[in-house]
Amino acid sequence: MKKNRQNRMLTACMVLLLVGASLLIAVASGAARREKPAVPETTESETEREEKLPLETIFDKLTETESKTEPAESEKETTTEKAETEPKETEAANLTVDDISFMSPAEGALLVPCSLNTPMYSVTMDDYRTHAGVDIAASVGDSVMCCADGVVTKVYEDPMMGMTISVDHGAGVVSVYRNLAPEAADGIAEGVSVKAGQVIASVGDTALIECEEESHLHFELTVNGSHVDPAEYIEMVSINDVYED
Repeated sequence: MKKNRQNRMLTACMVLLLVGASLLIAVASGAARREKPAVPETTESETEREEKLPLETIFDKLTETESKTEPAESEKETTTEKAETEPKETEAANLTVDDISFMSPAEGALLVPCSLNTPMYSVTMDDYRTHAGVDIAASVGDSVMCCADGVVTKVYEDPMMGMTISVDHGAGVVSVYRNLAPEAADGIAEGVSVKAGQVIASVGDTALIECEEESHLHFELTVNGSHVDPAEYIEMVSINDVYED
């Protein structure tokens, strides 16, 4: 009886030892799991992923990028055509009166010179006054020619200077033809382009304040709205030199 009790006690102790050992192992395993650092997930760079792509896929991506950055061939041609056909505004803006080639608007000699500041005697008005242009000797009916390429801007009857035509030559230069015959040449009207030497009218006797002068064409030249002496830009022979010869 005593021996059986001892066996049971021994068995119980062994069970307790086994249970305790299992608990210790479990605790140790949990601690080890808590202390073990987490392994970071392996990530691939964009370059590494692209290197693993098939060659066809890489080629397609490169083609797509080029198509986004480079203009289409038709757009390139359109840009080139515009550059070739559009006028060069900078060159037009730099044009000056010195770049324009002038010719005399009539074949006669210089009868009365320009005098913008000093008054001159007027036979018709019997007084002294400035003279904004030049009078070129010519008979009634003689041709009046445009002094340079340009566009007709005005055709009208001036109450003092008679039938008048104005032509814009660009660069702020305008030529004015006065004392003309009542009718302009065929085809001459406002807005019409004309060439140097083209007949635009004929000499008349319509200028009331110069009607007592010898028959002539009254011709003026303005630059940026201010009168200049036409003889500074057009070679003219003085009537005095003609008489001396």
